[in-house]
Formats: sequence, C-alpha cells, structure tokens
Amino acid sequence: MLFFSFELAAIYKIELEFEFLIVGAGIAGCSLALELHRAGKSVYIIDHNNPNTSSRIAAGLVNPIVPKRVILTWEGEHIFPKIAAYYSEIEQYLNTPFYYPMQMLQIHASEAERKLWEQQSEKPIHHDFIVPQSGTLPDGLISHHGHCEIRHCGRLDTNAFCEAIIDFFKSKNAFESAIFEYENLVSTSSNKWEYKNLSFDKIVFAEGVGLKQNPWFGYLPLKPATGDIITVKSDSINSHAILKQKHWTIPLKNNTFLAGSNFIHEPKNENKAGEIEDIISGLNKWFGEVELVNADRTARPTVVDRRPFMGEHPKQKGLFVYNGLGTKGCSLITWLTPAMCKYLTHQSSLPEETLIQRFLL
Repeated sequence: MLFFSFELAAIYKIELEFEFLIVGAGIAGCSLALELHRAGKSVYIIDHNNPNTSSRIAAGLVNPIVPKRVILTWEGEHIFPKIAAYYSEIEQYLNTPFYYPMQMLQIHASEAERKLWEQQSEKPIHHDFIVPQSGTLPDGLISHHGHCEIRHCGRLDTNAFCEAIIDFFKSKNAFESAIFEYENLVSTSSNKWEYKNLSFDKIVFAEGVGLKQNPWFGYLPLKPATGDIITVKSDSINSHAILKQKHWTIPLKNNTFLAGSNFIHEPKNENKAGEIEDIISGLNKWFGEVELVNADRTARPTVVDRRPFMGEHPKQKGLFVYNGLGTKGCSLITWLTPAMCKYLTHQSSLPEETLIQRFLL
C-alpha cells in the first residue's frame, strides 16, 4: 500500500517503484493494465485523458464478419464465441456494465448480395455465425432482398469501459492524467527505466495514433484513418438489434441510434458535412428518414497489413508496444490483451503475425 501521494513523493524526491508503466489509456492500454494487475503485477498508467480519442468516441461495434467478402475476420472462430464471457468477467470485477450482446441483422441490398451471403453461410466455418433469413425485422424497415442474422455480435461502451478502469487505477493512486514527456524517460544501469520520481521494469506504449510521435516506435507504419460516428433519431424504427447494410445502426435509447461508419484515408479531409450526409443518405435507403443528433470524428490507428503492433523494441530492452488494433479493437483485445500479459510476464510468446519484427527499424 502507498502511504504518500505522488505529489508528496515528488516534493521529497521519494522514488516509487512499479513493475509496469502503461502509456495510453485507450481500450488497449486500459485492458492490458487491468490484466497485469489481476496477474499480481504493480501497474501505473499515464494518459492525457482526452475524451476525443478514438477509444472514447468509437461505436464499439463487435461483428465477426468482414462484409466485402463475407468471411470471418482474422481468428474470428476462436475470438467471438468468448467475447461476452470476457467482458462479463471484467464487469463483475469492476461492478460496472459496459458490454451489451446484441443480435445483428444484415439487410441485403441486392439479389447478388443475398446469394453471396447464403453461399457463405453454407460453409462449415460460418455455421455458427451466419444464419439466412433468421430474426424478425422491425416494422418500417425497407428490405426487398431479404436478410440474415450474424451471431456473436454486440456493442462495447468504450467510454464506460475505459473510465471504469481509469477510476479503478485512480483508487490505487496509480493513474496520472498528463501528456507523457518522452525526454524524461531514462534508462538506468540497473536495467530499469526512470520517469521523474517513478521507476519501472517495463514500459508499454499503447498510444493509438500518438505512436507517430514516439521516438522509439514512431518508425512503425501506423496509418491514421479518419472516421465519423453519428447519433441519429428515428420516429419510425423501433429496434433492439444492430442493423446493417452498407452502414449500420446500434440502438441506444429513446429512439436514438449510433450510426456509421466511413473510412477516410486522408486525415486532412475536412469535408465533414459531406461525409456525414453520405451516411445519412445511405441510411435513408433502407432504414428510413433519420434526424441528425450528434456527430463525432476521430482518427483510428490502422496498419497496412491489418495486424497489430506487439512486442519489444529491437534495440531498447524493456520498451514494448501494443497498438494498431484498428476497427476490430473491441474484439481483438479479448484475445490479444491476455496474450500480451502472458508475454510480458514470460509465460508465452505472441502470435507471430503481430510481432513488430516484421518491420525494419
């Protein structure tokens, strides 16, 4: 137990020691910090606590199917059946709800699309994920070509998830709301890292798009991609399911829905009104008329090969990265965060596809 506040420790130059420092409190950093804590490790988090980061604005959609090709996402058959149980355990630990399993209905836009989904549903690997013409459509929905149900779906309230974990570490005097100052991180002769009045065995950077400014891991080819998430209101649709065609809707309350999404590869694109109108016009074709309530835009940390960055710096021992989870982050952390925890505590290796050794320094 710590008897001094960190402010007093700094004044009296008392060095506080932790096993791990996590830089970044998005879904990757928060989940890893909690996983390490539950493994009996001492953990400290530093984050600027910006409410406008991708983890806080994200819709939190959990969907196992890649829609363009109608195939399971990477490792989907292993990840998605366990997601609800993973979050339920953390909800009980923190006594806070943030994950909501939901049915998802895919509304086919054409006969060719319907046939593709039905063909894919017949493959053994998809039997537990795609069910043709399953589920009841809500009244008022425009569906000329049928639909199917996608199973093992849901929504993570990413803001509630991160806030619950941040509050937990605040209660342990192990969270600092500040911009991380790279120049103040110093390697010592005892194979530790010092940051101001704090000492750590290992540092894990989970900064999202902020990784581009990181002096050790900025060489990794992170590609920020902008996306819009909007909130809309509908007086004609009453649905408790996630609904999807090209765009999707997630039910909230009082006839409001989260809706999205788009993928803008050029971060400098400022045509926000036009991009949002594209989502709304897309919804109007099958969901019906909607009223715009709110719109948020943020940059997501994506990688060219769609695999995260995980592992230790090739030259600086004790510095690690856990980043680049992209649009599937809410599902991937349920598999990769426990894997990263075991890797950091020398219990196992990481999935080969995630290792940063695939990129040259």
